[in-house]
Amino acid sequence: MQFMKLLSPAIVVSLVGLMAHTSNAATWHVSPTGNDANDGASWATAKQTIQAGVDAAASSDTVLVNDGTYVLTEQINAYAPIIIRSVNGPGTTIVDGNGPVTSNRCFYLEADCTLDGFTVTNGHSPQGQAGGGVYCVNETVTITNCIISGNTAEEGGGGTVGGTLYNCTISGNTAWTAGGASGGVLHNCTIIENTANYGGGVFNATLENCTISRNSGEYGGGASYCTLNNCTLSGNSATMCGGGAYSLEHAYTLNNCTLSGNTAGESGGGAYYCALNNCTLSGNSAAVNGGGACYSSLNNCIVYHNPGSDIHASTVKYTCSPDAAAGSDGNITNAPLFIDANNGNYRLSAGSPCINAGHNSMAPTNITPRDLDGNLRIWDGTVDMGAYEYGSLSGPLGVSASDGACADKVRLTWNAHPNATGYEVWRNSNDNAGAASQLAAETGTIHDDTAADAGVIYYYWVKATNTAGISEFSVSDSGWRSQAAEITAQPQSLIRNEGEPASFSITATGSEPLYFQWQKDGSNISAANAATHDIAALTLGDAGEFRCIVSNLASAVTSTIASLTVIPMETAAAPAFNPDGGAHPGFSVNVTITCATDGATIHYTNNGNEPTTNSATVASGGSVSLSLPGTLKAKAWKTGMHPSAVKSARYTAAPQPPAAPVNVSASDGVFTNKLTVEWTVADGATGYRIFRHTSNHYAAAEEIGTSSRTTYDDMTARANKTYYYWVKAVNAAGASAFSTPDTGYLGVIGPLVTANGMAGDNIRIRTTDPVTIAVEMMNLPVEYLGLNIDWWVAAYVQNGGLWFYFDSAFNLTPFDGNPANCHPAYQGPLYEVPSQTLVENMLLPPGTYNVWFAVDYPMDGVLNLTPGYYLMDSVTVVVE
Repeated sequence: MQFMKLLSPAIVVSLVGLMAHTSNAATWHVSPTGNDANDGASWATAKQTIQAGVDAAASSDTVLVNDGTYVLTEQINAYAPIIIRSVNGPGTTIVDGNGPVTSNRCFYLEADCTLDGFTVTNGHSPQGQAGGGVYCVNETVTITNCIISGNTAEEGGGGTVGGTLYNCTISGNTAWTAGGASGGVLHNCTIIENTANYGGGVFNATLENCTISRNSGEYGGGASYCTLNNCTLSGNSATMCGGGAYSLEHAYTLNNCTLSGNTAGESGGGAYYCALNNCTLSGNSAAVNGGGACYSSLNNCIVYHNPGSDIHASTVKYTCSPDAAAGSDGNITNAPLFIDANNGNYRLSAGSPCINAGHNSMAPTNITPRDLDGNLRIWDGTVDMGAYEYGSLSGPLGVSASDGACADKVRLTWNAHPNATGYEVWRNSNDNAGAASQLAAETGTIHDDTAADAGVIYYYWVKATNTAGISEFSVSDSGWRSQAAEITAQPQSLIRNEGEPASFSITATGSEPLYFQWQKDGSNISAANAATHDIAALTLGDAGEFRCIVSNLASAVTSTIASLTVIPMETAAAPAFNPDGGAHPGFSVNVTITCATDGATIHYTNNGNEPTTNSATVASGGSVSLSLPGTLKAKAWKTGMHPSAVKSARYTAAPQPPAAPVNVSASDGVFTNKLTVEWTVADGATGYRIFRHTSNHYAAAEEIGTSSRTTYDDMTARANKTYYYWVKAVNAAGASAFSTPDTGYLGVIGPLVTANGMAGDNIRIRTTDPVTIAVEMMNLPVEYLGLNIDWWVAAYVQNGGLWFYFDSAFNLTPFDGNPANCHPAYQGPLYEVPSQTLVENMLLPPGTYNVWFAVDYPMDGVLNLTPGYYLMDSVTVVVE
């Protein structure tokens, strides 16, 4: 029965929401795709390693492990009483100890821990330690539904040490002692193909309803020093003694077990030095003594069809064996008449001499009152020999009573028992078989209880019967007959402001499970057949007419109509921007934000995201500085109103004129036909404007041309003049400021005189600036070179009317201004002269100074001013 059932329950369902119940115990999630830095509270924040999940868990918590292979670098230690459980079982969840590379066992578990649903493999315990796969500190540790395979330990349990195991498979493990398991209690487990010197399969443990098969060792191939109840031992081998089971003390007992196909290199193919009660030993062999059993105590057993001697040096009572002393101590030698020994069916056939041939005092009813099939151990008054009780019955399995599936009855079904000829059906109003009453006797496996009252829960049991007796009660199951659903509506005509909670409720009765479906204006708004505890809360956002349909397995009813009127809320006005987007100069813009809704709170973002109530705020009329380019978004909220629409605007940077060019440079006498101006590229420029003046006054400069490159040739410059040049960079947004100027001048044919690097007749210099006068001879025609000429250098100081010339020793010599009284500074061949300094860094008083440099032909010491016979240049310096 899946739901709690109460007679005529009253259920109130609200559309506002349902109460959630939580437990104090926490669940920690582990996944191969997780991260140990996560909190582990959900799959989205899962941890990556099992140890991280275990470390986070406290007492009674569960560590839930997702599918995957978890390769260990060290053993998993669990010290708190927690549950470590896989999501989908051992087939998809593997813990790999990575041994023997790392010498790690896989798990170390303290008291009251539970390990559920893993494959544990490749564990390798450190030297001298036990439990290659799992080590349990005591039997309060529980291991269930696990595969423990391929682990190793030096001593004591390649697979497990200690603990209580349920429904586990322990296979392919190796150890010096106890290849599969050492110690502990094992229920319904399979121990297969493990290897050890002592106890290839299991050592020093208690096993119930287990299968021990194809294990090997030196002593005790299957089990050594173990108590075995209702177990099957087959195909195990020992190189020395005890192919199936081995001990050196009769205190280790086998009850209701079969031992078949086990072998020993010396003695005791089936069992060596063990106490066996109601066991069957067949098809076992030993190379020396006791193919069935050696040095053992056997009571109520069958030891037959074992090659060689069935029994050697053993005490036998009420036992069937060809080696027993017939008639002594209740023993018989007749064949047991198995149903099919060749195929491993060692149950007794009708007419077997072993039926009712045992002794009840030796039956293991004080340990396990059932035979190997789970039937009662003593049947028909006297116990049988061997592991199976002929004709015995147990309570039938699979008892199931219907839960409200029928309105006229409760239907009871169960599994057939192979030894039963009939069944008894019992019933009670509570789960107490001792007070139950028999309802009927059936020969089949179905009973319909038509006398059950509707909506009442009953408990049912079944007993199996045959001519020899009646079984005990089965496990109970509860069932009930449907009661028709009824519904009492509690509708209200509700008027709510939009967004306010609205709740309609109904009261429903009838047999559970009840199912609900809500409708709005005649259309379904919830899933059909939603059980009461699965109903999701419904949000009433719109006006309409609501009703509820309630049903169970017996009927369906519909509530009356309830209406909801919703008063729509106003919407806050969207914010406004000033300026409203567009291009703006500079790197940022201040935007004023306003909202027409008084009292609204404006939230804004400048990163392109939609504003939320967690975004920055600005008062209406306030401004926000926005970096360019950028997007500004704003939204207004006010209690009792819908939030406004989002206002969004894009702002860009307006084009800017470029910066003034730098590194402006004009050629100084390089060319005689042009003057070249150059500069560095200005960022953002699409072209350049070139300006020129004869003095350093850019305001008076004239524009002489444009260029799309970073060079310009001034073809209109005149010789013997120094020009100042400026450049402006231009683009679509305008022109830059004037650049820093540079001076330049044309080259001349013959002499050139410069003052502070400038040529011309109006060079102005401050009195605080020293003056340097230099001369040079350049650009001479080839036919001039080598002619013998007179070289002249003269100066005139206008303030005072003083004349000077440089004599042959380059001394500055005064003269009266008559050229006849001036003497050449040098006489000789004409050649080009690089720039030579005549006056260097001289501070001059205010005044006007003229300096001439000339050559004439022929060389005669007389200044010849006839045109065509002289070359001359001068410079005029005004010191202010």
